[in-house]
Amino acid sequence: MKVLHVIPDLSPLSGGPVNALRGMAQAQASAGHEVAVVSTALGYQAWDESPRLSVRVFPCKDLSWHKSRALEEALPSFIKACDIAHLHGVWDFPILAAASACGKFGKPFIVRPCGMLDRWSMSQSAFKKNIYLELFGGTLLEDAAALLERRGRRDPEPERSAARRPVRQRASDREPDRGSMGYGLRAD
Repeated sequence: MKVLHVIPDLSPLSGGPVNALRGMAQAQASAGHEVAVVSTALGYQAWDESPRLSVRVFPCKDLSWHKSRALEEALPSFIKACDIAHLHGVWDFPILAAASACGKFGKPFIVRPCGMLDRWSMSQSAFKKNIYLELFGGTLLEDAAALLERRGRRDPEPERSAARRPVRQRASDREPDRGSMGYGLRAD
């Protein structure tokens, strides 16, 4: 299976999402999948690449929304080449651009909100986030093949509970397929 991961930046200072992606991508490559990671170059520190794991970063000067014209221009070729895209985040340009390209080329994508849709996070800058969801939520959340969510001690409700639109299928609603790296899809 050809897996594409899209994340706004790969800075170790970004914390959990970047660290989780690094382990996930390496595990998928070790299991025989072809894995590509696409991001902006903000804070990037080299990863251990392999024949099955490639990392491609693009210049970006926009520290807030991670808008990168070079990344936007390159995304269609990455999307066309993948079997599935895994989008790490909600609020940043690379995520929205990847979701849009997936729709254009008929590729399934998974969204991992990384806590961005839980109640506490949604209460921070709530007006701005609700406008974003109204304008772009259909492309990003409704069209996702799956929404990977967490349930934790602080908020036992799914992350999606704070956002308005329902998602067709959540990865947590299914039993994981042990041979598929958690996507419910097999590399044949």
